[in-house]
Amino acid sequence: MTAVTPSRGAGSLQRSAPTWRPRAVTLTDQVLSSVSNLLAVVLVARALSAADFGRFSLGYAILTLTLGLSRSFFGTRVALAPDAVSARRVTGELVGAMIVLAPVAALAVLAVSALTTGGASLPLLALVACATPIVCVQDILRFGAA
Repeated sequence: MTAVTPSRGAGSLQRSAPTWRPRAVTLTDQVLSSVSNLLAVVLVARALSAADFGRFSLGYAILTLTLGLSRSFFGTRVALAPDAVSARRVTGELVGAMIVLAPVAALAVLAVSALTTGGASLPLLALVACATPIVCVQDILRFGAA
């Protein structure tokens, strides 16, 4: 349903873009993201022993913390862009910055995960650490697309 608003011209009516569409796209994006995250964790839980899943959970929690930090720094810059053109430009710049920071982010997640788990399940923690920059870039792109 589109909203009809009076134009500033000679009393004619002008159709504006539907206001529900961007909200629906954002809601759908968030639902798909949440469902895919839940599905991934459930599949990992089914594949690992209880002890390994506990170690994975610690690594995943550190990945989530890193994603929150990335979102607060990078996502806020995209969200505060004054217009769509600026948001796209900033998104490109921030994706480039995250790619440059990817090794640092991955190593930080791996180091903290290894410290919190005593170094056990290192290959699994390395996988979580390698996923961190990918997840952060994907999150920046989600902000840029909104």
